[in-house]
Amino acid sequence: MKYFFTYSMLFYCICCTGQSISKNKFIKFENKDSVFEAKLMLFLEEFITDLKEDRDTIRHVDKDHFEKNKIFFGFVSNYSESATYEDENFYQAQLLNCYPIADKTFKIQIGYLGSPDSSEPIVHTIFNLKAMETDAGFVFESHFEENLRSWHRRKLDNIVFRYEDSFDESRAWKFEKFNKEFAELNDVDPLQFEYIKGINPHHVLELFGIDYAVAYNGEVRGLGHATEDHFVSGINEEGYEHDLIHNYYGQINKGKETYRPWEEGICAYYAGSWGDSFAEMMTKFANFMDKNPETNLWEKYEEKFRIGKHDIRFLCNGLLVKKLVEEVGYSSIVDVLECGKKGEEYFKKLNNYIELDEHNFHSTIMDLLQNIQ
Repeated sequence: MKYFFTYSMLFYCICCTGQSISKNKFIKFENKDSVFEAKLMLFLEEFITDLKEDRDTIRHVDKDHFEKNKIFFGFVSNYSESATYEDENFYQAQLLNCYPIADKTFKIQIGYLGSPDSSEPIVHTIFNLKAMETDAGFVFESHFEENLRSWHRRKLDNIVFRYEDSFDESRAWKFEKFNKEFAELNDVDPLQFEYIKGINPHHVLELFGIDYAVAYNGEVRGLGHATEDHFVSGINEEGYEHDLIHNYYGQINKGKETYRPWEEGICAYYAGSWGDSFAEMMTKFANFMDKNPETNLWEKYEEKFRIGKHDIRFLCNGLLVKKLVEEVGYSSIVDVLECGKKGEEYFKKLNNYIELDEHNFHSTIMDLLQNIQ
């Protein structure tokens, strides 16, 4: 009776002051009383609150388990914002399912759902956790680490490669060579990490215990996600240079306001994008411009226009990165990277090295594009 009163009152208080997670009205807690339900929802409330804020520790997750599975918890954190609907709290967490898989151990399914006015609900992510009932309440675990237990390991200098079946050693050494070269370029030590080779984005999601993620709906290549110690990719290769660059900048520039489209231009220049080399990207860019000569590149830049898979901002910035690296040096592109999260000082920074504004942007980019064909 004491526990029922405590959990029920705490959960009542949470519901009255705003929830981080709701409960699917059709969910069933087989052979469980209202104390179990109240306790589970209370502990999930605190868990989701920490997850939403992308904290370094999460309540009701063992610290050692969190460190080993940080890459999963990072992937499903900080989920609520929708750029499409310009709403910082568009997506809300909901407990979708809960059923026993062992004594005092349950599999729970959580969804991040959004509901725009006069439109169908939108699913952002659906993922699974293990919930272990204890005397104190619940402890939550990811399925990620256990899904990798049977995988092979191969260490090459700074990188431990994890793979399920085949291993291309020459490709792996190429990746490690790039790791050392990019570290030297930035005057830091090479990153040391475990690289998990996924076949495709959906294979990686399965490893995470994620049933659905809207960002990878229909995708057959991509998904690079990293922490300081782990790097998982879904391109079926022993290396992902493009996203390794993002990982370097994520650690080097932690806490700084950097401009993602410029960073993508750097990644494109050094490592290509979407399976295309930089040269192949530029060929596609040039072909598009030949067929669409009326295109104004600054207007398309502001529209975030895409040429196939490639964002035109990244293509244009890749050309500018190439020019600055070749004529000024690497430090110049790092300087431009810190032009503000939304590129507030984009032209101001660039004008330290090249005369550029929205009026001559198109002609400048076209000159650079034509010069590399």
